[in-house]
Amino acid sequence: MTIAEVVLTVITALLIIIGVSVKRKSVLKWGIVSFVALLVLVSPSFINGFVDGFSDGWSAR
Repeated sequence: MTIAEVVLTVITALLIIIGVSVKRKSVLKWGIVSFVALLVLVSPSFINGFVDGFSDGWSAR
């Protein structure tokens, strides 16, 4: 994971935990937005890793 992904993961967790415990909907909404941004940021890395692993496994046959 890159530094940006780690930082975004920590921020997302903090926003969701604070939003739920304090029951502030605005903080919870920012946590959800941060989670969506995290999914968008991590998806290409996940797909590239899957494709690389699949091609390595296929060439090993």
